[in-house]
Amino acid sequence: MTLDPQRFSLAKRNVEAQATHVKCSRFIPLPNYRETTAASEKKQTGFPDWSNEEWKAFLLDFYTRFAEKYDVDSRLAFVQAGFGLWAEYHIYDGPYGIPFAEQAAKYHVSFIIGDDQPRFQSADVIRNAGMACGYRFKVTQFLTSATASELEIANAGIEPIYQNAYPAVDGIRSATALKGLLPGESRRFRVAQGGTMRVITIECDRLVPGQKIEFEANLPKLALRWCSQFERQSRYTDRGRQRTFVCS
Repeated sequence: MTLDPQRFSLAKRNVEAQATHVKCSRFIPLPNYRETTAASEKKQTGFPDWSNEEWKAFLLDFYTRFAEKYDVDSRLAFVQAGFGLWAEYHIYDGPYGIPFAEQAAKYHVSFIIGDDQPRFQSADVIRNAGMACGYRFKVTQFLTSATASELEIANAGIEPIYQNAYPAVDGIRSATALKGLLPGESRRFRVAQGGTMRVITIECDRLVPGQKIEFEANLPKLALRWCSQFERQSRYTDRGRQRTFVCS
């Protein structure tokens, strides 16, 4: 394609003419606003004061008005918004000295993209960082009779699962989902499938072929036994704490 010098010059003058109307009349300092200048990617960089209430109110107002104007504009598919370097929610050169798992738990990180990390970290470090994010399910109780099973599942992670995922016994799902189970909380599930040698899974229709939701289930064998009609109650010791299981 050949560039038309005359048309380019005209377009350039139009842009320059419009730019002359975009001026800031005067700078109004915000109260208690503390901008930070620090090294980032080996360069001195200025960072806004994200703790300032006026600054946060301005951002909220800006995005609110932006959405009101462009919400139904077919030219706009989506907007990626964030603060920090590259809008990736980080500033400076990283939280040196603070373990990743600690920071992930503080902000309830579901996942994080670390495409360049294999250049700097080992596979084990990257795997452990991934395991420190999101939900982490642990089966703390499992009872089964001839006709039904009952499970208690805890979320030992730092974030809930946001899709419907169902505990299942031999492919028979519970009517209750794990969705919304908060970190540190437990939930009980009943499944209309019993018997001996049962297989527990967590099923979700959002999974792609070959993907599965893993979980921990380090239970004593006694807790996994099939309860006969004469075996109404079983006891076992878990880390010094006695728990009682009543079979249905």
